Amino acid sequence: MPAPGSWSCSAPALTVELYRLDETRDIQTFEVDHPATQRVKRERLESRLEDPPQNVNFVEVDFEKDNLEHALEVAGFDKKKPTVVLWEGVVSYLTEPAVTANIAVLARLLVPSSRLILTYVHKGALDGSVTFQGFRRWKSWVRPFIFGFDPATLAETVRPHGFLLQSDLSTAEGARHYCATNGRSETGSELYRVATMVRAGA
Repeated sequence: MPAPGSWSCSAPALTVELYRLDETRDIQTFEVDHPATQRVKRERLESRLEDPPQNVNFVEVDFEKDNLEHALEVAGFDKKKPTVVLWEGVVSYLTEPAVTANIAVLARLLVPSSRLILTYVHKGALDGSVTFQGFRRWKSWVRPFIFGFDPATLAETVRPHGFLLQSDLSTAEGARHYCATNGRSETGSELYRVATMVRAGA
């Protein structure tokens, strides 16, 4: 993959990827989040960073009702550049129509060879068709998961939008593969997954 011309990150929590990864410091970046969460993020960052990075553009979007494409264009997003999109901790809290609509938007925005990385909950955990250890605890959260993909059909689900699935593994698998080699003890979860896909095209 060529070096990305831009990096888009969307996460409902106070993520720090954009500020700790050396690889993103010289890349035009768009951090997309719900307006309420975005304001809290900015307040905390401004109180902790003496010199906030100039390459980060904050974009306020409610994925259920706002126009993601318009918001990114207003913020200066260049649709001609290859992009890495990290859609982390968002999909599971959206309705199915909102997920489908925003994937379609990303398909229009991203040039071929761009990457979409998203986290999601196994659909079987939500409809009860698959039992996962610890899911009862997750269901008790104040903001429960409401949407999930079926890993068995994810490739077919995203292909009509122009995305080709490259990898899809649970965070438990990821922890066993990556954390063990780095001396970290994270266990991950079998029901929470990370999928990576590429925008197809010439």
